Amino acid sequence: MRHNPRRGAFAIEFSLTLPVWLALVFGTFDVSWLMYRVSAVSAASASGCRAGALIDPGAADVNLGAIEAAVLDAATDELAVLGVSATGLVADATIEGVAPDRRLVCTVSQPVPSLTAYVLPSVGVARVRTAQLQWQHEGAP
Repeated sequence: MRHNPRRGAFAIEFSLTLPVWLALVFGTFDVSWLMYRVSAVSAASASGCRAGALIDPGAADVNLGAIEAAVLDAATDELAVLGVSATGLVADATIEGVAPDRRLVCTVSQPVPSLTAYVLPSVGVARVRTAQLQWQHEGAP
């Protein structure tokens, strides 16, 4: 009976290429998951900023807390629609400019855990949106 000298080489070649192949597959999963979460947080920040821009900030921005709450609620709702957990979601809203050119600047951020934890580490995603305020008061500071 003859022994094939290449028989052991196949096993060695497979064992050398398998980790590279698995890193590519898991890396594709991780990057795809990260891009989906970035897109979800971006949509949540846009939705939150739209909702916050509909609230009158009042004189001297006394309703800024209500605006921030509306931004957070709308961002949380948008993530729920997209099937993403809102765990760790943080929303911040600030008002810039003077009437009639006041702008609402919304920052929505969320930590994004790695899907497989083999290739990419867990990262934080933050998105900033700006919306023109619907309530413009000439006398507002």
